[in-house]
Amino acid sequence: MQILRPITVKFPKRLVAQFKKQAKAAFPHETWAALLGTERVNGSRSMEVCSLFVPESVSKHCKTATIDMQHGWFTEAQEYAQENDIVLLGDIHSHPYTYDILKASHYKLLDRTLSEPDLDYTRWDGLSAIMVVEEYRPFKLRARYRIWGPITPVLVVESSG
Repeated sequence: MQILRPITVKFPKRLVAQFKKQAKAAFPHETWAALLGTERVNGSRSMEVCSLFVPESVSKHCKTATIDMQHGWFTEAQEYAQENDIVLLGDIHSHPYTYDILKASHYKLLDRTLSEPDLDYTRWDGLSAIMVVEEYRPFKLRARYRIWGPITPVLVVESSG
């Protein structure tokens, strides 16, 4: 069995702050951006996020619990990346939680995991980041994120044996 090596990801604080601002502004709706940058494979894999790409139509397709992913967003991001000599590394989106939801969870920190719909559209060799935005007091927001590595789809073939 081969042991996987970690991927080193450099994510500048200014870009984290940029998406955090976007996610808080969209609250209580979700929001989305593509992660663009550079990638190197030199014994181990490393990525550096240099830019976020936010489609103009993103707010029209984001709701409180879902994003109606538009196929064109990845195409637009890829084209923008090529024009700027960088590559599409992955994406980041928010999971917003209102004060009432947080209160009902007994103020537990809600996780930054990928949901099943997230996994359904994340079927490529890229990064997936989740930023949780919590309304920890009425009208007071905090945010934190986690980046997930590439996810390999599994094809199950049921046999008669």
